[in-house]
Order: sequence, then structure tokens, then C-alpha cells
Amino acid sequence: MARTPQQIYRKTPKRLPEELKWSNYGLDFNPALLQYLHIPHHASITFTNEDFYVEAWVKLNAGFPNATLVSKTKYGTDGWYIIIYAAGRVLYVQMEPGAVITETSATAVTAGRWHHLFVGKTGGRGYIYVNGIDRTTVQPALGNIIVNARNMNIGRYEDLANQHFDGMIDEFGITVGVMTANLARRSFYRGYARREADSRLLLRMEDRAGLTAVDDSGYGNNGSLLPVLTPPTWIDVQKYQLLAEAGV
Repeated sequence: MARTPQQIYRKTPKRLPEELKWSNYGLDFNPALLQYLHIPHHASITFTNEDFYVEAWVKLNAGFPNATLVSKTKYGTDGWYIIIYAAGRVLYVQMEPGAVITETSATAVTAGRWHHLFVGKTGGRGYIYVNGIDRTTVQPALGNIIVNARNMNIGRYEDLANQHFDGMIDEFGITVGVMTANLARRSFYRGYARREADSRLLLRMEDRAGLTAVDDSGYGNNGSLLPVLTPPTWIDVQKYQLLAEAGV
């Protein structure tokens, strides 16, 4: 029986091709313990009118009501967030002067399987790709985001205690640039997040242990695993698992 590269090279040697180095570990979030990743405010991840996109591999546990992927917001006041809502719909929400604008996907995420999310704004519209397919259904025009100096949280909504993420997250990235269908598909089939020309945050989740998820974008936006005494759990995640469960 053929073995996967991860089984052969458990410690990921430096000469292993890049596409086989990543997706060996991820983080498992338990909402009962209020677990999340905390990233301090930085200008590099603060947006107003820029085109940008967020990508991540996610695997939700059964029974999720509202699962926050990432937030840099106070609802109704400023910032933006991405949440997997009831019935598996993905929402991108941003606060604008006098308005809360929501982009919505069709039901696209099911519990117990890995999914690739590719979400953001381009040309004044929001787009939500799931497993390389555009699943956007509600797409109002987007204006400028109200800028804030709030911290970013992965797996937690800052001021809503009942919207913690319940499940696993891997290969999380934020990039400034134009979203395209080809870019979404390539990212999905690649099976890992890579550093782009204007990556602002790149958490490969390959740290394996400890209380820090190291940012590989070059901006130093490292994430702290919280709470300190009961942080998210490092888990073994193989690239073939991501792709197989997503239907590749």
C-alpha cells in the first residue's frame, strides 16, 4: 500500500516540495471552553476600501448554530466579520456609515467534513466560494468599512459569547488583492494557503504545540491561543484528508 509523504517524512524535511510540507497540523476549537486565536490590531489587517480575501479550511462539529471564523468588529459600529450561520450558510458582514451590509451564500457547509472557504470583497461586491465554487446568493453593493483599532479574533466574535467556532481550522490566510474564480479554484485544489504578493496574515497552523500560531506573511501578525490554561488543541491534519473530504 502506497504511503503518503506525511507518513514517510513525519518531521517535514526542508527539501520536501512546498505542497507537501503544509497541512500536517491544525487547531481544534471547543466553544464550551471559549477557545479562540487572538491577533493584536495592526494596520496591515485593517481595511476600508481595499479589495481583500480570506481563505481557510474548516471542519465544523455537528449541531453548530453560529460559528465565527474571523472577526475584527463591534457589531453595528465598525469593522467586518465572517461567520458560518445556521443551516451552513456563510456570511460576510461589514459595517459601513449608517448601514450593516451582509453578503450571503447558499447552504454550502455541512458538519463533519472539511470545506475550503474563500471569502472577501472585490470591485464593490462580496464573493463567497466554497470548495472552489461561487456560492454567493445575496450580493448587495459594498462601500467603505468603518475603520477600527480592534483586535482580530479567529474562532470568536468579540462581543457575542454564543458564536465561538466549534470544530477545526487550518491554513488561514488574508490577502489584499482581487478575487477571481480561477484564484479560488487554484487555492482549493492546492490544499494549503500560500504566501501571495500582498499576504497580510498567513497562519499555516504547523506549529504543532505551544500557545502561538506563527504568521508566515512577513508582517508578524502572530496569533495567541486563548484561554492560556485551556487553549485550542493542536491536531494532526493531512492534506489528503482536506481534499478527500471536500470531494476532490
